[in-house]
Amino acid sequence: MKYFATFRLISTYPDQSLLPLPERPPLPTPAPTPVYSWRQEYYARQVSVAERVLCRVQVTLRVFGMFLQARSTTSHIP
Repeated sequence: MKYFATFRLISTYPDQSLLPLPERPPLPTPAPTPVYSWRQEYYARQVSVAERVLCRVQVTLRVFGMFLQARSTTSHIP
């Protein structure tokens, strides 16, 4: 930000040869990649597997409950 401020100041100044050149801005440092241990990856994978299994069980139970409800409501019809 300091570089842009000095550059704007130089560009608005009438005689640009009197001012020194602005210093080069530092190169942006790349964002550090997060380092995961094998244990974190393993537990994250286990959680995703468990979530998938629980979702499947929940859907199965819901379908089975709908089937039982339909069976119980139609059982009294001769």
